[in-house]
Amino acid sequence: MTHIKLRSGIILCSALLAGTMLSGTAVAAETPDAASVRALQSYLLKETAPPDSADADGNGILNASDLTLLKRQILSGSRPHSGDASALRINEICASNKQSFRAPDGSSPDWIELYNSSSEPVSLGGIGLSDSKKNRYSFVFPAGTVLAGKAYLLIPCGGELHDSEPYCAPFKLSASGETIYLTAPAAADGSDGETLDQVKYPVLETDETYGRETDGGAVWRLLAPTAGTPNTDTAQVRLSAPEFSQKAGFYEDAFQLTLTADDGCTILYTTDGSDPQTSETAQVYSGSIRIQDRTGERASLSRAALSEDIMHYYDDYDASDSMDQATVVRAVCKGADGTFSRTVTNSYFISRTATFYQDMKVISISTDRDNLLDPEHGIFMQANCMEKGREWERPVNMQVFSGQKPVYSADLGMRVSGNYSRIYPQKSMTFYARSEYGPTKMHYDFFDGAAKDCGGGEIGEFDAVTLRNGGSGFDELRFRDDINAELATGLDIGTQAKNYCVAFINGEFWGLYTIQERLNEDYIESHYHVDDDNVTILKNNEGSGSDAALDEFYELYKWALTADLKDPENYARICEAMDVQSFIDYVAVQSYICNWDSLQANNNIMLWRASETDSANPYADGKWRFMLFDTEWSAGFLDSSFPENDYLGDLIRNGIGFYGMSEEDYEEAGLYYIIYADLFRSLMRNRDFAEQFRASHEKVANEYFAWERVKPLIDAYNARISDAFILTAKRFVFDDMRERALPSYRAFFEQRGEYALRYCDEVIDLYF
Repeated sequence: MTHIKLRSGIILCSALLAGTMLSGTAVAAETPDAASVRALQSYLLKETAPPDSADADGNGILNASDLTLLKRQILSGSRPHSGDASALRINEICASNKQSFRAPDGSSPDWIELYNSSSEPVSLGGIGLSDSKKNRYSFVFPAGTVLAGKAYLLIPCGGELHDSEPYCAPFKLSASGETIYLTAPAAADGSDGETLDQVKYPVLETDETYGRETDGGAVWRLLAPTAGTPNTDTAQVRLSAPEFSQKAGFYEDAFQLTLTADDGCTILYTTDGSDPQTSETAQVYSGSIRIQDRTGERASLSRAALSEDIMHYYDDYDASDSMDQATVVRAVCKGADGTFSRTVTNSYFISRTATFYQDMKVISISTDRDNLLDPEHGIFMQANCMEKGREWERPVNMQVFSGQKPVYSADLGMRVSGNYSRIYPQKSMTFYARSEYGPTKMHYDFFDGAAKDCGGGEIGEFDAVTLRNGGSGFDELRFRDDINAELATGLDIGTQAKNYCVAFINGEFWGLYTIQERLNEDYIESHYHVDDDNVTILKNNEGSGSDAALDEFYELYKWALTADLKDPENYARICEAMDVQSFIDYVAVQSYICNWDSLQANNNIMLWRASETDSANPYADGKWRFMLFDTEWSAGFLDSSFPENDYLGDLIRNGIGFYGMSEEDYEEAGLYYIIYADLFRSLMRNRDFAEQFRASHEKVANEYFAWERVKPLIDAYNARISDAFILTAKRFVFDDMRERALPSYRAFFEQRGEYALRYCDEVIDLYF
């Protein structure tokens, strides 16, 4: 329960033994040194009145025997120190640390600072520290831990534990704000002790802390970090943000919202999604704000966002007056000197009773209207939506609700994402955490535990996530790609964790989306523990990372097309450079689902490697590995494929079509001219590769994508999205094509296994 690794059962605190401030480190040793003994003796035999329990042996005489017994009792933790634990204070919190504190390994864990506001030492043994109201003892101080009077103790949170720093809480802090609890030792019957202190801290930016204005005092401020030093040594970073009388969330009835601020501050607010610090529509708060059901109000974004779209069946679109809407209130405090607090954004949903609001995550996105619809730089406009890069990223606030409760909020950057699907009115959007907006990570699990690393550990923070509109399948089976990703999980290819949500933009219903991981360097780092700056990626023949690694792979590819790969030495060269099983699994999956928009189009192909090898990490071996994504054009989509299609035979016999691009076109675009179907064709000349491919293809057909496994997923996915999809189709005025598509989709997987294995054997027969 202590979560502390010790070299012995004794902890000697520097504050107690040497009279110094306890700053977060403790010394573990089997015996105290001479200086420590003198310090303890000075404490026990000082000229002031002795402690009540100084007569350790009970003979009425204070002597060396008492000193020895007391020393042993104190060091073993069997006798608590004098001092009142109620004097302990949570003094300062840093939930997004980058430079304010460094752990011994050079990492930057978040931290909590405790302060002993009394002059007497206080025993911490058995006291719990936690960010959970239900589990107050997530971290427990070991027996014998003592904090000197007027001293500080820094507790790293969620980082690695070190022998030189035995205090490390196992939980991470949320930069979007939460409550921290300090609790007295549990009672003999196991019930929680009394609450010594609890603090609810707000959203914190990188290297910004929430601390008491004076150590142990009652007033809290946003501060520059003062880890282990007096808070009075720093100035307030910025004004405290306004407080809302009601939390964001779902409510049955209308209510009046009140905002409060520190004395001398003016509150500015908006209800159109714009930032009140800069918005022309910002109002000075002078009274309560009416929060009510907005059904029937004219939606301001909807028609404008579609007005220039090229898709003809939107020409007569007019936003429904009955569209679901929320009220978004954004507020900021402005000081007399013109400085601003952080902008607070809260979204309120009144009388929204559809079941998907309870069953799915709801994501409310707020931003200035011009960021989306300005003719020059609005990223939703037809003239701009195909643009890419940082210059087409816009600041937004994202607020996430789960079970109709607010669970996450952050200021982020947003871009339009996707390829051709960018032209659709309901656009895919990718969100980026950056220091210019707030924390550099999204400290929230969008996937409810589904995102896991190579060791099975859950991933709970992300630098980017995408809300996907269904891609090419936006108007029929939006779950094609989602089911493919789930079925392929466990193979030797990277797959994206996914979840469903409904989105609102500036309070207007924006439809059903798939939340999914962003395949980038951060994905590699979190899934495979390869530092993101040590990752080289090749996506659709465009490289990033090490030029040397990319050029090396290109040369290997060109050599492999003509080399005799039946020769074991030549084949070994391929195996040294590429995770062959990863390539095999990638081809087997694409072949089985007949995804035209991958190997047959030489598109949506992504692979990665560690730029530099690390013998301690099997995934940093310098081998290329493949990722699976964007698989809509599969399993009979738009009659592009049928269960009886000979995908492999076409790949081997007929080559590919890749949008008519020649080698010169690739070179002119700055891309590598690599045709992965040709690489597969060359590798099939090696019998070991062919036999490994046949075995893997059979596993894909009979296990991973078997009809018995696929059938219940189709029904479950379709049922889960149905209500939200119907409202989305109504919202964006397209036909719900599921009824037409589902029979052929089911038939594809029910029949595909037999055909896929037969064609695989025929291809192998061509070679052997």
